Amino acid sequence: MWGTICKVKQMIKLPGDTVRVLVEGVSRGRVKKIEQEMGISEQ
Repeated sequence: MWGTICKVKQMIKLPGDTVRVLVEGVSRGRVKKIEQEMGISEQ
């Protein structure tokens, strides 16, 4: 599986539990392992 390596440019906390994130794609990367942390699973 492949993904994108990104640099976080800006994070804005909005009302509620919402966060707006601006990222910049840096390169393509291969996903070796997917882990679950703090009840969040990224897939």
